[in-house]
Amino acid sequence: LLTDYILTVSVSVSSGVAQVVSAFPVLDPWRVPIAISLVSLIMLINLRGVKESGLAFSIPTYFFLITMAITVVIGLIEASFGVRSREPVTTTSPISDAAGEAGVVVCANAVGAPAAATAASA
Repeated sequence: LLTDYILTVSVSVSSGVAQVVSAFPVLDPWRVPIAISLVSLIMLINLRGVKESGLAFSIPTYFFLITMAITVVIGLIEASFGVRSREPVTTTSPISDAAGEAGVVVCANAVGAPAAATAASA
């Protein structure tokens, strides 16, 4: 359970840092130090105790939930009144088409592989 928690924190932090670096490419050389700093910060917050860490982590969680609820409400209001605040994206690239085809192959392979292994063992 402890290993799972450590991996969950490190993977989540790595994903968050990758998203921030994609938005601000100037931070790319600092990718690893930022991730290590954030994992260390989470460790220090958790070492304070359950009550204090619960409070520290609940604030950003509630902020996220409230902003997502606001986003959904605004989307529903715009959809109900027929307001289109953004232009729809209609262009596709050859890369996205190839990725879609590759996804079909991977999914078909994933479904077919267990069946082939079962048939071979029978």
